[in-house]
Amino acid sequence: MIVAVHCIAGDFRLDLHDHDNFMIVSIENLSAQDIKVSTKFTQNPAFGLIRFNVLENGHGVGFKSAPNEELPTSSDYLTLKPYEVFGRAFSISEIRKSYGITAKCFEISAEYHDFVSTRFDSLSSVIKSNQLRICR
Repeated sequence: MIVAVHCIAGDFRLDLHDHDNFMIVSIENLSAQDIKVSTKFTQNPAFGLIRFNVLENGHGVGFKSAPNEELPTSSDYLTLKPYEVFGRAFSISEIRKSYGITAKCFEISAEYHDFVSTRFDSLSSVIKSNQLRICR
C-alpha cells in the first residue's frame, strides 16, 4: 500500500550530483513506507516534475525552451521501497542550452513537484535539492 499523502518532506531526499558531462538527479525514499514517484523527470513547465533553479553570475535564469513532452501516464510511475533510489541523468550542455547559460560557471538546484500526483496516487510533496556549482 502506498501512503504518500501522509508523508512529510523529510521522508525523501532529492540530490544533484555532477558526473562528467551530466548532472544526476535522484530521489531517495528515507521513510519506512513505500512511495510512488514519477520516473518521468520532465522539465515541461506546464506539468513538470523537475524544475531547475539556475543562477548565472548570481542572477536567476529562466527556462528558454520547453521540451515537447507528453503528460505522464500510470506506466511512468514506480514504487520506491524504503531507502530505494531512482534517478536520471541530464546533459549539462542541454541544460546550458535550455537556459541560455553562457558563463563558464553557474549554480543549479532542483525541485520535484508532481502536478498530476492526485491522478496517480503518488508523492505530492515538493522536495528541494542541494545546490551545485558547475564549471565547464
